Amino acid sequence: MMNKKSLFVNLVVLSLSLFSNLSYALDSLQVKVELATAPLFTLDSNKPCEEGPSAAHVGIRLINTTSNDTLSNVEVYISSYSDTTRLKLLGPLDSTVIIGDLNPGDTGVAYFYFTFPCDYNVASTFNFSISDDDTNTVSASTVVTTKSMQSAAAGGNLISRSVGTADVLGSIMTDTVTYDFGNISKSGDNVSFNPNGDSLFRADDLLLVGSEVYYSDMPLIVPVGVKNQLYFINDTGKYTGTSHLIIVIYYYVNKIATGTTVIAPYAYNQSGNGDKYTSNYGTGIGSDTINPPSSLNPFTIVRTLHNSVASACDTIKFTVDIINTSNVKASFDQLVDSLPYGYEFIGVDTISEINENNSAIIPSNGDTGKIYFKGKPTGEFPYKTYVVDAGDTFTLVYNVKIPCSSTDTGIHVSQSVLEIGSYAAASDDAEGCAGCLVLPVSLIEFKALQLDSEVVINWTTASELNNKYFELSRSIDGNSFNVLGVINGRGTTNEITNYRFSDIRPTNTGGSLYYKLKQVDFDGKYKEYLTNVKLQTKSGQLVVTPNPFESNFTFSCLNLETVYTARLIDMKGQEIWTSEIKPEMQQVSVELNSLIRSGYYILEAISRTEIQRYKVYKL
Repeated sequence: MMNKKSLFVNLVVLSLSLFSNLSYALDSLQVKVELATAPLFTLDSNKPCEEGPSAAHVGIRLINTTSNDTLSNVEVYISSYSDTTRLKLLGPLDSTVIIGDLNPGDTGVAYFYFTFPCDYNVASTFNFSISDDDTNTVSASTVVTTKSMQSAAAGGNLISRSVGTADVLGSIMTDTVTYDFGNISKSGDNVSFNPNGDSLFRADDLLLVGSEVYYSDMPLIVPVGVKNQLYFINDTGKYTGTSHLIIVIYYYVNKIATGTTVIAPYAYNQSGNGDKYTSNYGTGIGSDTINPPSSLNPFTIVRTLHNSVASACDTIKFTVDIINTSNVKASFDQLVDSLPYGYEFIGVDTISEINENNSAIIPSNGDTGKIYFKGKPTGEFPYKTYVVDAGDTFTLVYNVKIPCSSTDTGIHVSQSVLEIGSYAAASDDAEGCAGCLVLPVSLIEFKALQLDSEVVINWTTASELNNKYFELSRSIDGNSFNVLGVINGRGTTNEITNYRFSDIRPTNTGGSLYYKLKQVDFDGKYKEYLTNVKLQTKSGQLVVTPNPFESNFTFSCLNLETVYTARLIDMKGQEIWTSEIKPEMQQVSVELNSLIRSGYYILEAISRTEIQRYKVYKL
């Protein structure tokens, strides 16, 4: 069992000489802190800053060297730097990089991008504060010195380069650079790789999140596969002559919503008494302009209030579905929810996919107004925050309490806003009330489920007012929809109503399908809802209907060739119902005691080779 410990240690001030790494093993926790980038800033020997680089990344790497201690929610904050006139932080602008959790042996890196002085031999001091989810911190400092270097081919010329495209905001963009180095044969010779040297670089909008050595002609100095290390010192390798190729991949998250930015990678080679840097820096393939993605927001946000008609003192549940409608994996930084006046956050639901394990910031019980959910790295290189697969849905579920003193019976509105850098996208409003009789249409659930060659779409209303009809549409890309059918509403009712529609999907459709439900009143006003289904080819998929249910439901598990056990458990793992299911049983009816509590339950199908789980909700 891993223990979480504080990063507590007395103030540690670490200095860096010209060729040494920043490192110190904390005695209490054996945490190593070191410099991931070079201790030198490269200045052109003839025209410093006019020609050659004028900015660079400063990287700090943390290594958890313990055998069984996990450090939680680790952050690196740049608390100060020595020359605020000639040094300028270009990103991240909040001076903070979230490392996330560090398990034993894990490594995390924080990159900060600075312009640097244009005078030779200027030593700049950078002070860092490192903290975890306890209140104590580790302090560290490093010195990086400007150095005159000659522009030369042997200093790591760029001979080829491939800049990948970021199709949507929040997706990864790669810059694959092939460097060509000259002679590196003596002990103490060193090489450094730099993702960018342009002083106009928008480091907050094109965020460097990782690097990797992909190929190396000098494996004794620069090993293949090394991640997040950009500075190497020669101990034993001897590579004479010319043309030693090294390929480095830089990983960025593209958050550019408007405008452009430039990336101009370079390198340097200190061999013997010669200091050389990339001679084709900033020219030809050495410079590339990065534009905003062709499609900005990949996400659709659907906010649902489960108990839209409630009373003062009631606990109600919100669900926020974040649907990635693009064809690439994408990330977002945080979700900001606005609660109705006086409503108190009382915790994330156990079924929520956004939770303490993947969040650096999560609301505290009793929070009101705006509440924040901010992502953190979870070990999926190179992502640093919440990640949603292409065509998938990422769900937040949490509970709030209506104030007992509430006498406002009007409509209470809440909203979710998703943020990717400076870009923000909002959900539709979720409407509820306390002490009112009925809302226009209170939608509890809207889900699509694959059933062999069909997709079954189910939705449930808790109440309806002047509801004329529903219009259901389908899309294969989340943008262009075709109408499938029109289903009559119930006009006005306070009763729960379940709706079902079967879609015979196109046989050549792969990936995901998206469904839009348009609810239309008699006066022509309407509201739209979106859901999606990720199509599976796997046999034995569980299909449950209705869901949500009142006391009974049925389920099927198609194409099974073996006996399996089905059981229903609550969120604490307590068994509610169980039965042995045989292959010839096409549908199974589950009748439950009406006294069991409303809420989420898990239906499990357990065979010799796998366990399938399906979430159901009792009204």
